[in-house]
Amino acid sequence: MSEKQTWTGVATKWAWRMTGISSTQKFVLLALAKRADDDGEDSFPFLSTIAQDCCLAKRTARDAITALIGFELVVKEPRYRGDGSNTSNHYRLNLNKTRVGNVVDFPTGGKRQQGGVGKSTAGGGETDDSPLSLPLANQV
Repeated sequence: MSEKQTWTGVATKWAWRMTGISSTQKFVLLALAKRADDDGEDSFPFLSTIAQDCCLAKRTARDAITALIGFELVVKEPRYRGDGSNTSNHYRLNLNKTRVGNVVDFPTGGKRQQGGVGKSTAGGGETDDSPLSLPLANQV
């Protein structure tokens, strides 16, 4: 394993501390960070490698990368071989960004606020949608 492929580098520590993204997005960010240098540069994994490392379908990994680009955590630069065909992309991580708001986008198009327990409702009451307060499927 090369020096860059480590879980202790600056980029990887930055990825571990990132908040406001889904677990899938964080896992993909960690896979990119593991391959980056301490400046967040020079990460060149193939999409299939990212998907395999994260146990994801290629489409899911691509969607996560697209979201990370939208959050301005990652910059993707296409690369080409001498014959003009595609090769792995060059990914740069924005190590200056420390969090991504408090709304997480889900692939289904829905959104949820981070920290959903005890959210206020329009009627002024509180809701508790923690897993412990929801009925079990066989008790409904």
